[in-house]
This record gives sequence, structure tokens and C-alpha cells, in this order.
Amino acid sequence: MMISFLDIEASSLRNGYPIEIAWCNADVTAGRSWLIRPGGWPPHLAWDDDAERIHGLTIGRLEAEGLPPDTVAEALADDLTTAEVVLSDNPPFDHGWLVELYGLGSGTRSVPFQLEEADAVAVDDRRRLAAAGVDPVSRTLAADAGLVPHRALDDCIRHAVTLCVARDEELDTIKWKARRLLAEHGRDR
Repeated sequence: MMISFLDIEASSLRNGYPIEIAWCNADVTAGRSWLIRPGGWPPHLAWDDDAERIHGLTIGRLEAEGLPPDTVAEALADDLTTAEVVLSDNPPFDHGWLVELYGLGSGTRSVPFQLEEADAVAVDDRRRLAAAGVDPVSRTLAADAGLVPHRALDDCIRHAVTLCVARDEELDTIKWKARRLLAEHGRDR
């Protein structure tokens, strides 16, 4: 089964718009990340300095490096056409950001995939994790791989790393794949 993880960072925790979106597959061999240019969002959507402190992305960086929302919407839809399951750690919030992205970026087009709760899938794997005390291992592995909390690609990789650990994949291999995927997106340590 082709499983992908998706994560979105936003301009505000309420009444915001998506500013970064990423996905990676469950075995950490592929993924992409995009910054989204802030112009063009409806005026009732806001920028929040508290959210900026959480994700560390500035309006200036998004204006300089971000892509237009419609470009990101099209690329994301193309990338996830083969995913059988798209997992999110917070489907209601992420779906709301996707509605904003596809509503602005593609007219009235609907979100082209369904999000499922990351914790609801692979329940047996997560039970094995808890029984074996592996969650601290996956957190340490994520830190060793250079993952930054509240960055979209890093959060996707963190979920995939947890699943890889639960499935007894070799730790150095997981770490190497996570670092390689980050490096592909200009995030060398």
C-alpha cells in the first residue's frame, strides 16, 4: 500500500492561510516541500507573529522563495495521485488549509485526495512501538537526522521515521534516508 504523510504550516493558527506544505512516503524514499507565496489570499486571512515564532518562516522569505498557490496546488495533486492513503497528524486543520489552497490556487476545484488520521492507520505498529518503548528511539532518531519541529517536510519525515522504527527498519538506514531527503530540499546540516 502506498502511504504518504502530509503536513502544512500556516500563517496563523486561526484565520490564516497555508505557507508551507510537504509530503513524504512512508519509507522516506521520496517527498517534496514547497513554500507558498503570501500574496493573493483573501483579506480576512491573517499573519500571526506567534505562528511565525513556531515555524520560523517570515513573510519576506515566503515572498522571495515561495511559489504561487496554484503552482503548489497542481504539483501536490500530481505528486499524490499514486498515494492510496494520505495521512495527517491533524486532518481537520490540514483539510481546511487545503481547501484554502485549492480554492485560491485552482478556482473552485476540490481537494483531490482524502486525508486520514496518522494515528488511526498502522495501529498494530503503534501498539508495538508503545510496548517496546520505541517512541523515545524515534524522537532521538529524528533529532539525529536533523529534523526541525514545525517545518512541514521535517514533520512528515518524523511520522514516517516512527513508522519505519515500528516496522524494525535498521536505524542508520532510516537516519540516512531522512538526511538524504532533507538534503534534496536544500536542508544540508
